[in-house]
Amino acid sequence: MPLKRKLEQENINNNKKMKIETERDLFIDPIRAQTPTGKGKPDTYYAMYKGQSVFVKGPYKNRKYAKIQVYCDELKCLLNKSIKESDYLIANNNSRIIKIKPDIDFLEGRDKSIHNNYIDSQLYVLMNDLCNYKECIVEKKTSRTFGTLEVLDNSSSHCRTVCLKDFINRQTALGVFMALFFRYIFEINDTCRRNIMVDEKTKKVYTVDENNYFTGKRSGLFKSNVQKDWVEPVKESFNKYRQDLQTILQLWKQTIQSNSFIDYCKKIKIDTNIVLTNIDFLINIKNVEPLLFNKK
Repeated sequence: MPLKRKLEQENINNNKKMKIETERDLFIDPIRAQTPTGKGKPDTYYAMYKGQSVFVKGPYKNRKYAKIQVYCDELKCLLNKSIKESDYLIANNNSRIIKIKPDIDFLEGRDKSIHNNYIDSQLYVLMNDLCNYKECIVEKKTSRTFGTLEVLDNSSSHCRTVCLKDFINRQTALGVFMALFFRYIFEINDTCRRNIMVDEKTKKVYTVDENNYFTGKRSGLFKSNVQKDWVEPVKESFNKYRQDLQTILQLWKQTIQSNSFIDYCKKIKIDTNIVLTNIDFLINIKNVEPLLFNKK
């Protein structure tokens, strides 16, 4: 065998022998973000990674769903460029993808029937740790399927799930409504409240867990099972800040019609005509209540 070809073959063999990095190789001190919501779904946890705390979600069985979270963060960045006032922004989660091999024993309560099938590297999404998990309380929660697990107590963090008082403060109210509008425009159907996070220190609003889009137009911003005591205060807040919201939506529309936005949407295979149809609906809506609450 010629020397050059021999060296190339040795390099291939050496690469094959290289150790595939696992979760345990990269992350330390993991704490679950919540109890698993069902078998076969990606785990969510906080951990230390290269000296920084991060939020981790994975492994993803479908590459598409891992990439969509990253695409959504880039879309937010593009939309935010059209807004001058910082209190109008939906904060960026700084999502990025890494490829590692799942470690079945890294977290308690894992679905072993799923993880045992992973023999190669899989995609994980890393995001900013919004909660500063090292400063939070850890609690025990029991699941019929997964037993008793230690999870982060979100209520002990300065960044927590949206609550009713966030519709009183102008900055957080605008942020929450724009987060809901973002999910509406891109047809992200999961409207669970825990996917809207508010940082009490900075008043920034985050929309998270965006693993699928264009799954069908929603009939409202909230699920039908929203608490009854939310209905009137949310309607009142919406009407109070409606003019501000209309202004932001018009600016977003201008951005969506820009060449840079259209080019990015082509790259990730999004039809901007659907996006424009959805944002026009929000701009021109006359009857507020059907928009706010899904009656289905």
